[in-house]
Amino acid sequence: MLTRTIKILSILYLNSFIKIQDIFISEYLVMKKKIKNHNFSISKILREKQKSNDVFEILLSNLSLEELIALKFELAHKAIGFPLHGFPIWKSMNYIIKDALLKYAIMSTDSKKDAAAMLGLEIVKFFKLIKKYDTKKYFEEKDNDSLKSK
Repeated sequence: MLTRTIKILSILYLNSFIKIQDIFISEYLVMKKKIKNHNFSISKILREKQKSNDVFEILLSNLSLEELIALKFELAHKAIGFPLHGFPIWKSMNYIIKDALLKYAIMSTDSKKDAAAMLGLEIVKFFKLIKKYDTKKYFEEKDNDSLKSK
C-alpha cells in the first residue's frame, strides 16, 4: 500500500513538474519574442531633444564620471543660489547610478538577455529592475517624441 501511494505521488509530482516546465517554456518563448532591444542610443535621444551635440560630447568625454557628477551638483548649486541642504543626495546616488547603468546596458546590447548578463543579473531580476526604475519609459518617450514630430 505504501509503495502504491509513493508511486501515485511520484506520478502526480512528475506530471505537475512537467506542466510547470511547459508553462515556464511557453512563458520564456513569449518573453524571448519581446526581449530584443531596439537600436537605442542615449546620444541620439539627447541630440533629438537638443541637449547634446558633437562639441558637447567631446568635452564631456574628457571628464571622469566623478568630475561630471561633481560638476552637475555645482551647477545645481549655482542655479538655485544656495547649497543643496536637505536633499537626500547620498541616499539617492545608488538609485541614480543603477538607473544610468540599466539605460546603458539596454542601449549597448542587442537583447535584454545580453543586458542582464552584462550587469551580472539574472533575467528575471533584470526585468524587475526595469520595472522598478521605469527604464522602459525613457526609451518609449523617445519613440513617442519622434512620432509626434512627424
